[in-house]
Amino acid sequence: MQKSFYQAIRDIRSGKLGNVYLLYHATDGYPIKWLSEELVAAMGHQGMDHAEIARFSLADRTIEEVITEAGGGNLFANYVVPICDDFDFVTTSFKGKTEVASAALWLLDHLPETPVILTSTGEKLDERRKITKAFTASQDAVVIDASKHSSDEYKSMLRESIGGDLALTSDQVAYLMQGERTLGQLRLEADKVRTYAWNRTSISDEELHQLVHTESDADLFAIVAMIVRGDIGQAYGVLQELVAGDVTFGLIALLSRQYRLIARVRTEANKGYSDAQLAAMLSVHPYACKVAREQGRQVSDEQCEKRIVELARLEYDIKSGRLSEKTALDLWFMRQMAASEGKGA
Repeated sequence: MQKSFYQAIRDIRSGKLGNVYLLYHATDGYPIKWLSEELVAAMGHQGMDHAEIARFSLADRTIEEVITEAGGGNLFANYVVPICDDFDFVTTSFKGKTEVASAALWLLDHLPETPVILTSTGEKLDERRKITKAFTASQDAVVIDASKHSSDEYKSMLRESIGGDLALTSDQVAYLMQGERTLGQLRLEADKVRTYAWNRTSISDEELHQLVHTESDADLFAIVAMIVRGDIGQAYGVLQELVAGDVTFGLIALLSRQYRLIARVRTEANKGYSDAQLAAMLSVHPYACKVAREQGRQVSDEQCEKRIVELARLEYDIKSGRLSEKTALDLWFMRQMAASEGKGA
């Protein structure tokens, strides 16, 4: 039968263990790791202690060999949960002989004592194949698209990964779910946020945005660097190509932060502090100090102050409704380009 990944996890936690788990489109290794660890934990709760996970490739082993080898446990564990990679027989990516695929049906007729996990990187099931129909129809097999999760499931898995007492707002959850992050990437970001927050119950949006960057953020950092070094036209061109969500306030915040950092670094650097010392004083990474120090050679304190005031006015014009985001940002860039051309003349 076919289930979503998170539904399979919930079933396992409730004590409903399948005999065979087939994960296709498994290009992200984390779901395989998560599923196998949940199975081992559930087996322990059912009295099957001292189980371990073993990985095999069906490119050089048969399913019969793997199940036979795993069936008796080993020197270090009473039970073995085998993960069999390259089980491509049920997907459209499999181009081998049908006799080989048919031999895999042996598993459904010889169910192992402990659960077995079959994985394939193939993106789609080949619904025409006999073996595919057998696995999707079997009550003993759980067939899962390892890369497909509903929005609600993603949110539940994210909140579970965050864990503890840390509560994220709905906007913060939406920010973490931006882009096409795999489940493994989502878990890495959740771990980063949880580690940073430690025993706190909340973090600010600014802190979250500094910890977790979206694809548009990467473009924004590049735009900020262009603006600071005076390549206003190039920065404006890159900005026009951004299509991911609202970037206006993110750009204003990053620019304001960078000009403040440049001014602080310029001031403190004159006192003879190293980048490492400056980083500790300003609570930023040493590399950020190095970049700000280099940018400070091109930007004076007066220019930093002027830009910060202009950016504050830009934000006010938008939030007060005086100008639309696009109009206000376009005007700001036009003024910067005009000022840059005036200096060049």
